[in-house]
Amino acid sequence: MYKLIILGFVLVLYSSPCIASFIDNGDGTVTDDATGLMWEQATDSTTKTWEEALLYCEGLVLAGYTDWRPPNIKELRSLVDYGAYAPAIDAAYFPDTVSSVYWSSTTRGHQSQAALYIGFTDGDDYVYPSSNDTITKTDYYYVRAVRGGQDELPDNLVIYVPAQASTWRVGSPMSIKWDTRDIAGNVKISVSRQGGREGTFETIALSTENDGFYTWTVSGSLTVNCMLIIEPIIDPSKRAAQGLFSIVE
Repeated sequence: MYKLIILGFVLVLYSSPCIASFIDNGDGTVTDDATGLMWEQATDSTTKTWEEALLYCEGLVLAGYTDWRPPNIKELRSLVDYGAYAPAIDAAYFPDTVSSVYWSSTTRGHQSQAALYIGFTDGDDYVYPSSNDTITKTDYYYVRAVRGGQDELPDNLVIYVPAQASTWRVGSPMSIKWDTRDIAGNVKISVSRQGGREGTFETIALSTENDGFYTWTVSGSLTVNCMLIIEPIIDPSKRAAQGLFSIVE
């Protein structure tokens, strides 16, 4: 993994996880600090249609998290280790990965009955299969759930900084930035060092103006599983959550 640091932002360039960026959280999940994603470590033994795979991920409760989802094709591709063979993944972190096809949530362009997928036998990316290789959504294959990123809703706040997979250093003043959506009143800002697990959020600002900017001098314990929440005090349902990012020395 190569990191280029420019004006406080971290641009992460990576080709495959063969340069270790995984952290085993010891609870059935694995965090990739290069992408800011948390993965389901195990593979469910039951193959599923594409729709069943989506429902499985969205209904998954694992390690205290309930916001699991199916990975898109770009996220799924980030798991491929091109230096490994059968399965083409780091088996030290994902030991029961099947040398087979895994679903992504991405529908194939111009062919709505088919979805994009990765074959972890050899890491092949089947974005443009021939017509004879097309897998339809009614076929049965494996799935691995993921969580992370930000769910942007039309009327909710949107967090710009911290960015997913960014790195924040203890003792440094960092600018938290967000889109206010013209919501009146003040906001509360909180951070979780346990990936957003319920009951783990610490208050950064109990009440600050909803002006889209707040400076936080980073403090507390180090982790790769940070999640930030900003919520309007008068209407917490319009909150925004961003993760995962790292706090380091």
